[in-house]
Amino acid sequence: MNKRITITYFEPFGLRTTNVSMEVANNLKYNKVMLPVSFDNVEDTIKTLIYENDILVMLGEAGKYDKIKIELTPHNIKDGKDNYNIEYHNEEIKDYGPMELHTNINFDKLDYNYSYNAGKYLCNYSYYLALYHTTKCRVCFIHLPYVNELYTIDYMTKEINKIIDYIINSY
Repeated sequence: MNKRITITYFEPFGLRTTNVSMEVANNLKYNKVMLPVSFDNVEDTIKTLIYENDILVMLGEAGKYDKIKIELTPHNIKDGKDNYNIEYHNEEIKDYGPMELHTNINFDKLDYNYSYNAGKYLCNYSYYLALYHTTKCRVCFIHLPYVNELYTIDYMTKEINKIIDYIINSY
């Protein structure tokens, strides 16, 4: 059975004109969907994507990271100002929702860099919503560092392809 796979990435945010997740996603062969940096406009898109796909690989930019990290745990918290001037200050994503969720992909056999904190901004928000709403779709979120001498777009594209191959072969 062929698995339906979609990659999400974010539009540029703030005053930036690009986003590493967008640049890497554009090099991948899978179906791709750009998510808006918008607290109000991302949930419906995510609901559709998890319904229509077997695997959803979400990409985001984390300039504070010095390497690619697979996020294992989004938290029920939203914070920050989006591209549409909607702003939250450490508020729950879902009232009475679980404080944290965990990826439904088993990464036990993949030696990689992991994080248990997807932040508080749109990456965490989107990831939490995807896991909150999914019933069957496998979902993971991968944070990418800013481009540098080691982490070029080509290198990060190859790494994301390796992670996707692992996921595909795990199910």
